[in-house]
Amino acid sequence: MHYLISLLFVCITLFASHYDVNPQNSQVTFKIKHLIFSTIKGEFKKFEGTYELIDGNLKNLKGSVDVASVYTGSIKRDKNLVSKEFFDVEKYPHMTMQLLYVQNDEAVVSLRIKEKEEQIRLKIEHTDKRLKLTGQISRKTFGLRWSKSVEAGGLVVGDKVNIKIIISY
Repeated sequence: MHYLISLLFVCITLFASHYDVNPQNSQVTFKIKHLIFSTIKGEFKKFEGTYELIDGNLKNLKGSVDVASVYTGSIKRDKNLVSKEFFDVEKYPHMTMQLLYVQNDEAVVSLRIKEKEEQIRLKIEHTDKRLKLTGQISRKTFGLRWSKSVEAGGLVVGDKVNIKIIISY
């Protein structure tokens, strides 16, 4: 019996792979509407994480993003994003994410931005040596409430943020 249990453990471990996220080959990006018609694209340059695949399926994922590493192509905008009006990096330097469970082709994760933690759903796509997670959040739900109206109607910055995480392995 002891031999059978040991053999079963070895077989399970053979099909489980634990990885560290490689930031050089991975991405954490976002898109958000700006001035109604345009879209701002951004990314976070510094992040870390670990994940586990069993038979190619995501079983564990945990990550942290250095919020001060935000990059949108505009120094002025990036400084505004790290200020108290948005991310307040002095008080909240990281946002974190942890996998709760996988259901079909969706990952249900706990996402923490500032002091707010919410469960969100991210679509999972596996490609050759790559895992892609995509979804949408409301920035206001996470305390990112800065807003101004424009003359034509609407807001300078939209509420819905499309996020994409690509993990290459």
